[in-house]
Amino acid sequence: MKPTQTSLLPTYEWNLPSKYASTALLLLVFTCAALAAGSYADFLQSLASRESSGNGQVVNEFGYAGLYQMGEAALVDAGYYRRDGTKANDWRGSWTGKSGINSLNEFLNNNAVQNQAITSYHNALWDQITARGLDSKVGQTYKGVPITQSGLIAAAHLIGASGLRGCLNGGSCSDANNTTALSYMNQFGGFDASPITGSTPPTGIGTGTNPTGSHASPTESNTSAPFPTGTAVSTSEAFSAGSGVDMKDIRQLVLGTLSIALLLWTAWITRTQFSSWRYGKVSLMQMQANVLSSLALLSVVLFITLA
Repeated sequence: MKPTQTSLLPTYEWNLPSKYASTALLLLVFTCAALAAGSYADFLQSLASRESSGNGQVVNEFGYAGLYQMGEAALVDAGYYRRDGTKANDWRGSWTGKSGINSLNEFLNNNAVQNQAITSYHNALWDQITARGLDSKVGQTYKGVPITQSGLIAAAHLIGASGLRGCLNGGSCSDANNTTALSYMNQFGGFDASPITGSTPPTGIGTGTNPTGSHASPTESNTSAPFPTGTAVSTSEAFSAGSGVDMKDIRQLVLGTLSIALLLWTAWITRTQFSSWRYGKVSLMQMQANVLSSLALLSVVLFITLA
C-alpha cells in the first residue's frame, strides 16, 4: 500500500498481486462448497452412482437389482416383496403390488418406484440401527472414520444393520464384493438424513440383512453390544443439545457472512481496478476484463452458497 497525494488528504492504492486474490477466492469457493451440505436427494443420487452408475436396470451376479442394488430382503423390509423361504436373490417369490409393482422387470423399469423403495428401506434400516443402539455412536469416530447418520444408513445399506453392528464390534466390515462398510461411512457421511431419522416408519424392525452381497445373519439378536467408542467429534445433534442452537442456523449465518465478504471483495476488486486504470497502470480493456472476471466468479460462488 502506498499513499498518493491527489488532494489535501492522501489516498491509498492497494496493489495486491492477482495470484493472491485468486487464491483467496478459490479458498472461499471450496469453503462454500464444503458448507453446502448435501440433501437426502443428493445422498440418493450419490448412492445410485456408486451402486449402479445410475443404471436402474442392472442386476449384478448376486441378484441385487436396480439403481441401489437392492436384494429380496431389502425389498421385503420396504414392503414390495414377500419372503420366498431362501436367502438367495433368485426372485422366484411374489410381489406385494405396492406402488403397482408385480415383477422384477416392472421394478427395474421404474426409477421413481426404486426411489420410493429405497426411501422405505432406509426408514426400516434406521429402525434396525436404532434398535441395535448404533445411533448413539453418531458423533464419534471408528478407525478414523466419523460416524454420522447418513454414514450409518449407507453402511447398513451395504452390509445390513446386523453386519454393521458386527463391523463396529471389530468383525468383518466387507460385503461379498470386498467393499467395506467403513468406506461407505466415509463416502456418504455428512448428508442430511433428517427425512429418514426424523420419521417413524410404519413397518417393523425388519430383517437386518444386507442388500448388496454379504451374508449377515437375519436372526441375530437386537441387543446392542458395546464396541470401541472412538474419539468424540462435533455433530449437529451434540451441538444442538449442548448449545440450544440448531446447526442449520449456524450454517445460514456462516453462508450469509461469506456472501457479504464476497460482495465486499468484488467491490474492492472493482475499486482497485478503477484506481489502477485511473493512474495508467492498466488499460480500459484490462480493467473491464478483470472486473467482469470477478463478477463471474462471484456469481458462481453465490450460486454454490445459496443453492
